[in-house]
Amino acid sequence: LPRSVNETELGVEWLFEKEALDDASYDIENVTDFACLVMQQDAQACEINQMGLQSTPELESVLMPEEYLVFGFHNWVRQQMAN
Repeated sequence: LPRSVNETELGVEWLFEKEALDDASYDIENVTDFACLVMQQDAQACEINQMGLQSTPELESVLMPEEYLVFGFHNWVRQQMAN
């Protein structure tokens, strides 16, 4: 979930088969600890990728020819506003 322009909250839910939960020898903590480590490493890689990037608000832009449906929608909105 976005929390601010430069912060995101990540939530995780674990889903296990009933058989795994009922098996006393199944090490759920081993699975979740490893997954948390991987998620932490992924988050650090994402932070490094995004470091220093800032976005300024766009007041106008140019559409690519492939965005003809967006162009049509923009024109529809303009027509609705004119009515």
